[in-house]
Amino acid sequence: MLEIHETIPDTNTIARLYLNLVDQGIADEVFYAGHDLAYFLDLFNTKKNWLCTINGLVVGFGVVNAYAESWVRAEVSFAFVKGFHPRKYVELGKMMLREVFASEPRLKYVYGTTPSRNRAAVKYAKLIGMKQVGLTPNYLDYHGEVDDAVITYAERGIILAD
Repeated sequence: MLEIHETIPDTNTIARLYLNLVDQGIADEVFYAGHDLAYFLDLFNTKKNWLCTINGLVVGFGVVNAYAESWVRAEVSFAFVKGFHPRKYVELGKMMLREVFASEPRLKYVYGTTPSRNRAAVKYAKLIGMKQVGLTPNYLDYHGEVDDAVITYAERGIILAD
């Protein structure tokens, strides 16, 4: 069973998720500007976030990195451990987008910035309903090299209508 949970400050669960992401090499793909356990725990203490579970196992998270002052738009990020069929992760991503919009009535758009060389993440954004609007050149540091950011967005009315 796929479920999305607004996180409860359970440090051990969040730490285990982080260590799984590190062990599988996923943490470096998501937190390409640097990370450690303290950073990850702080993310869960300071940002709006959700844990994703499959059959009760924590398999990923979603986080709203930043709301605009007007609350009209927000930046989102997702990450999942390996081990399940990709369709399950797509469904969890769609569920999270719906939850993000449902959690804040003023929110009209969410957007993401993804390193262009992270082709799996770019494809994932499209699969969960985000639309690609362009590239911002030389926008971020990805594995020690400057990379373009693929900019994607999702609109409240379209996501909640699905």
